[in-house]
Amino acid sequence: MSNGAAIDRSRRLGRSRWLPGLVALAMGSSVLGAIAPAAAETDYGVEQWWGLVWVLSAAGDRVPITHRQSLRSWDWLQISGQRGWVRIRCPDGKPAQLFATPNQQRMIATLCNPTGLQAIGSVTRLAQADLLAAAAGQLSPQTYIDPERSRVSWPPAADAVRYRVRLTDAGDGSLAWVTETSKTDAVYGGGPLVPGRTYQLSVVAIDAQDQEREHYRLNRINPLPPKLVQRWQIDTQDLQQYPLAPADRRWLMADVASAIATDRDRLPPELWWEVLAQLEPEAHHSQNPALHLRLATAYLHLGRWQEARSAAERAIAIAGNRDSFDRAEALVMRAQVTRMLQRCPEAIADLRVAQTIYRAIGLPAEAETIDLALDNVTLRPCTPPPSTQTAIPSTRSGRQSFALVTGSGR
Repeated sequence: MSNGAAIDRSRRLGRSRWLPGLVALAMGSSVLGAIAPAAAETDYGVEQWWGLVWVLSAAGDRVPITHRQSLRSWDWLQISGQRGWVRIRCPDGKPAQLFATPNQQRMIATLCNPTGLQAIGSVTRLAQADLLAAAAGQLSPQTYIDPERSRVSWPPAADAVRYRVRLTDAGDGSLAWVTETSKTDAVYGGGPLVPGRTYQLSVVAIDAQDQEREHYRLNRINPLPPKLVQRWQIDTQDLQQYPLAPADRRWLMADVASAIATDRDRLPPELWWEVLAQLEPEAHHSQNPALHLRLATAYLHLGRWQEARSAAERAIAIAGNRDSFDRAEALVMRAQVTRMLQRCPEAIADLRVAQTIYRAIGLPAEAETIDLALDNVTLRPCTPPPSTQTAIPSTRSGRQSFALVTGSGR
């Protein structure tokens, strides 16, 4: 297998991002002695991962998992960030095992359980919360921003020749930044943003006749705290030492942006604009469903519903009609988007097909979680979407408000 093929295979999104199981495994002193040498050298590998995952060798080397084609029983794994996970291919036909404990290390041999120790799975609370919130129509778009280098972006508007972009303080309405551009992105060029405060982005589309209309708004933008800005910069600088192809480096940078290391009791800050900046250049030619699902996730959290739906449908088309994890995951993603678009029958249909697939491929825990999501869809009112506008729900001062995305079409 070529290096490129190995990397492409290891990229593929297997275990669900919204439902990774946490592995709790008792460790015994006789584990390494029970491993056959051939298995230790040849039968371990990486199936899929999400986020920044490091491989630590006995010699003390540390490399991002993108750069490794094979693993040894005595290698260790370490996950940075709260949402990261990795699935390890195990020897002798044993089921692939998931490691999803953030900021801890685990030896490969203990994950694959060669001595028959019992692995216990449980649902990751953050990822399940995303699914259930979307199923209830209550997912609030939000992103973090690194004021020193973040590139802000928005969906294109039909007939627009330029855009006026404003970033304001959500509390007092003060203006932090304003610019005009003919592009659909811009590097933030305002002054320092105050950590802990919430900011709002508004984009006005302007046509050739200078007619203006509000096009896009994101009501929850939070600056990275200085400590995490430093952590983000260190992580990205560390990655420069590895001889990766440009596409692989972009992929890894996107994973770092959605897996910034933080305290375990805090929600992970996610730089969704950075994910788009890294992966959108690959979108037009990539046949990898994992890439399109990562893009769909970023669009979803930015309230860019139509683009999220298109990315999910691209992943569905690539996965094909056979029962597979890729197809089920893409259907779940499309269901989340269509529910936010208030198209409940479509969301329910996709969730039920995905549930059938999960059962067929032997993943009952995923099927059970979809039952919870279906309850959320069916027990909440679902009203038709307002004409061609997409309402982005947010809260401010205890009241619900709406930001509009217009002209993006179905």
